[in-house]
Amino acid sequence: FIRPTHLTLLNRKVVKVHNTAEMMLRFVLFALCLIAPSSLTYINTTCECNVKTIWLDVFLLMDASVMMGSNGISSATDYIEAAFSKLTVGQAEEYQTRLGVISYADSVNLIADLDKYTSRDDLFDLEIQPSTETGTNIDGAIRLARAKFASSTSRRAARKVIIIVGSSYIQTVYEDPTRVAKEFRDEGGIIISIDYLQGTAKSNPMFKKLASPNYSLINFENGKQLRAQELRQLLCRANCFCRRNWIPYTDKWSAPQGGCYLPVKIMSSQ
Repeated sequence: FIRPTHLTLLNRKVVKVHNTAEMMLRFVLFALCLIAPSSLTYINTTCECNVKTIWLDVFLLMDASVMMGSNGISSATDYIEAAFSKLTVGQAEEYQTRLGVISYADSVNLIADLDKYTSRDDLFDLEIQPSTETGTNIDGAIRLARAKFASSTSRRAARKVIIIVGSSYIQTVYEDPTRVAKEFRDEGGIIISIDYLQGTAKSNPMFKKLASPNYSLINFENGKQLRAQELRQLLCRANCFCRRNWIPYTDKWSAPQGGCYLPVKIMSSQ
């Protein structure tokens, strides 16, 4: 879906190209090929981020297992609240972000559906109880989020985003979550993962596997604490995308910073 305030697109009619026009086009393309890459200037004409008009449906999947613990859950919840504090949280059809919350351990629990929070202030009431379970059923959590996205409460025009916050992943009897994560990404959804390390724990590669390309974060890395702005920046990137069947000229986050185009077949007359 194209944001009118974020993305300017050129809507072109397909016209019949005559031989003369085709020759001119070939000459222009040949001339462009002669230009050195260093002489080309990149101009960003799209997707300038305004956090107040970010327009997403987001599900937060929070690790509530023993490994995450009450302190980890509390710290991660505070981080999410700080990141969303500058967004417009609400239920309007446009230019507002909705947030749903799911906790997971062995079991998966819906804490809040997408239609619960009507303002940023409501997020301060978010409380996720720690579990006594040791499992990390991320597969089940993603499946529940997908089911809720597909329900009648979901907004058609809003891009779907899953934020996975976890301190560990233990492969047990549950399905490998990478398969359902790929299905969600292939449907156009974005997965942001936050590897929320506890104590001296090391980063788990599973979180990066689950995330969309360049959408993975770590709460503490190279002596630096993760900032709320870093998550907001990824939400900005997720907010920039093309309508169905249009092809993005993308950056490393797959955001169409170079615009969107609709591929068409041009027939030349002989």
